[in-house]
Amino acid sequence: MRHIHQPKDSSLCGQIAVAVVTGLDLDLVIRFAFWGHTGSTSTRRVVRALRMLRNSRMSQVEVLAERLERSRRTEVAIARLAYAPRDSWSRKLGGFVQRRPASGHWVVVEGGYVWDGIHGKASGIAYEWPAGAKLTSYLPVEIHP
Repeated sequence: MRHIHQPKDSSLCGQIAVAVVTGLDLDLVIRFAFWGHTGSTSTRRVVRALRMLRNSRMSQVEVLAERLERSRRTEVAIARLAYAPRDSWSRKLGGFVQRRPASGHWVVVEGGYVWDGIHGKASGIAYEWPAGAKLTSYLPVEIHP
């Protein structure tokens, strides 16, 4: 796998994760699998892009689930990095509570390596996430030779 740097102030992490795991060019992935969409991506959109690339025989990557899973069961997965909890007002509880932001950041996990377009290094080894950030869920994939 190869590292793809995410441009500052962009929301391309889902597209980058798909390009990294498939080994395809980022521009091709954006144009073909994401229909030109360069904004943030949902799990559904990532799954759809991976399936489209496999069905068109452009990729050997098979997505094994429709939804994110809490634990990793495959050697390779697209993972969601959740940022640190922050205080937000709860009407139900009538006060502030700590919650993780609804949005996250997509990365690719392969064995002991993490391919992260923002916080990662080209080696896939050294990465520095913001304080309190952690991998919370995984989209299992299998790469067929």
